Amino acid sequence: MDADGDAPMAGYPRVHILKGGQEIAGSPFAMAFVSGSYAGGAIHAYSKTLPEGTDYAYYVDAKDTTGLQAIAAPTAPTPMVPFNAPDVAALLPPASGDIDGSGRVDGFDLGRLGMAFGSQPGNAHWNADADLNRDGIVDGSDLTLMGANFGKTR
Repeated sequence: MDADGDAPMAGYPRVHILKGGQEIAGSPFAMAFVSGSYAGGAIHAYSKTLPEGTDYAYYVDAKDTTGLQAIAAPTAPTPMVPFNAPDVAALLPPASGDIDGSGRVDGFDLGRLGMAFGSQPGNAHWNADADLNRDGIVDGSDLTLMGANFGKTR
């Protein structure tokens, strides 16, 4: 939405798609106008089929024709996913590391990750909640994610 009703600058809005924290080839991608008005709120979209993976993230940026950065009020639209689409949960950012759901990433979570360390689905010590990056194995990558959030609360 643009209070003055200005259209987006050429090439905007854009979606940046990241895999493993790095922009994928070609990113950012210009989004196409779908409907609405610039003063009242416009809907833009971009679609891309991505290779299988669980470490994708994205963000959107926009500027109007005068070069001002757009400010948005986020909404939670109902997703429209085809029946043969990948598991949408796998496309979400990695979990924070709060394995026990206490609202804090702490030593109790570290203990649970330690008990599941090296496990995969089907192993006796497998804990899906400890697989923070959702790659099917509890390993050093999950420990790194937990470390980045250790001590944080929701």
